[in-house]
Amino acid sequence: MSFIPALPLTGYAGWQLLQRTDAAQRNSFERGPEIQREVAYFKANIAKADTAEKLVADRSLLKVALGAFGLDDKQTHRAYIRKVLVEGSEAEDAFANKISDPSFAKLAAAFGYGDLAGTNVRLSDFASKIAEAYVTRQYERAVGNVDESMRLALNFKREMQNYTSGSSLSVQWFKLMGNKPLRQILEKGLGLPSETGSIKDVDRQQRLFREGAKRLLGTDDPAALRQPEYIDKILRNYFAREVAAQGPGPMTPGYGALTLMQNAASAWQNILNLSRR
Repeated sequence: MSFIPALPLTGYAGWQLLQRTDAAQRNSFERGPEIQREVAYFKANIAKADTAEKLVADRSLLKVALGAFGLDDKQTHRAYIRKVLVEGSEAEDAFANKISDPSFAKLAAAFGYGDLAGTNVRLSDFASKIAEAYVTRQYERAVGNVDESMRLALNFKREMQNYTSGSSLSVQWFKLMGNKPLRQILEKGLGLPSETGSIKDVDRQQRLFREGAKRLLGTDDPAALRQPEYIDKILRNYFAREVAAQGPGPMTPGYGALTLMQNAASAWQNILNLSRR
């Protein structure tokens, strides 16, 4: 039986409940036979893929490699991925560095096929790190199958907790803006106008993001987003705007169902509390 996450509540209340049950739900997901089979195959065979061509040719290895970086939908774009891997990430003009989504550069850097030191696939901890990242991403995808906003929030929290800077503020903001899942959270979480993405002047878009950050957080330095209180503040705003857009209320279709879900969630939480005693 495939894993179905328990997400009985929506909005920020649902997010808080997910945070309290996250460890238990992840553990349940990781024990699933399919995910265990995929991870076992990757760990047993990735060291043999010492060239980008070998990795791209093995569908099972490629699935885990791309999934670890949130690039699941690129599995059929083999020539594209091969170019990303072969050129590496060290050269400023490498193909991966020209793509607005930074996930490609992270993929290229992690595998190192096109870098001076050579590939990393035979390092002792490489397989475990990639497999762990894959499991995390797949768990988030499973959550997203039930509630996409929760998946986006999980991704945002993880990415921001591990955020590293090293470039100018403008470059950092452009990278955040180019990462679609992060951008979806930031646009709503920072209170930006819904038409922000349709503005053709990307410099103006960047100004809106930075102004929103200053207004909400008191700083436009993306590195500040690593702080738990800032992550929480942005997610509070994000979920508030999500709920406002949906507009559930006593006269709204589905409100009664939502109330039943909330009552069920309360009962479920009581059971969880009892199990911990």
